[in-house]
Amino acid sequence: MKTFLQILTLYPFLALLLIIAYLPSPLQRLVSKLFSFLIYYALPSRQKIISNNIDIAYPQIPQEEKKELIAKNYQMLGYSIIEMAQAWFLPVSYLKKRVMLKGIEHLENAKKANQGVVILVPHYCNVEIIGILLSIKQPIHITYQIAKNATFNHFQNNRRNRTIKTTISSKNLRQMIRVLKNKELLCYAPDQSKYESNAPYIPFFSKKVKTTTGTVKLAKAGNAQVIPLFAYYDSDLKKYSLELNLL
Repeated sequence: MKTFLQILTLYPFLALLLIIAYLPSPLQRLVSKLFSFLIYYALPSRQKIISNNIDIAYPQIPQEEKKELIAKNYQMLGYSIIEMAQAWFLPVSYLKKRVMLKGIEHLENAKKANQGVVILVPHYCNVEIIGILLSIKQPIHITYQIAKNATFNHFQNNRRNRTIKTTISSKNLRQMIRVLKNKELLCYAPDQSKYESNAPYIPFFSKKVKTTTGTVKLAKAGNAQVIPLFAYYDSDLKKYSLELNLL
């Protein structure tokens, strides 16, 4: 019964995403504004999180600028749903034309050193399309958090696996290490850690917060290099620019 209800609620949403993926760009932007509006009122707790993070990162920012940043965050959240629809439903041949990848030499150097790579991915709003675009350019494995809706998990991984080698549960440390020991590429998006008892307190701008040690553990256990990924949308070229760069 639970599975039936999951399907009943999920499939209309997926059908909507399929339609959105093929809409003209002006209509997609209009729909994204509607999503932004819905997210703003449906998730009031997020407003406080965004506000707190801005206070930590920019304590001296005027209130008007702070409101603008909050508004832009919701705009990005709304448009990330459009990007997810594009990543899941548009042909791979089309997506391939919309991405530029720089810094491949870092991956080649790791290969020459007989090492795998942990590709460090920030928590961008549009991390879904970024991961899929990167997988079109390079054979990668990704980690993900298992959602409560089993039907959604199945569909999400089905869409991702069009281009991604494997999708690995964030709890499956053994499989992640196996990928790295096989000298392959693993995308990993670390975060602050509330539940890791021995997690160190790392400065987040002016505040120290508990931060996961997963990146270090993975790199050591898998004898891998760690290479950050930076990404942005180039509005002039109408392409996503992905850059692998050693800090």
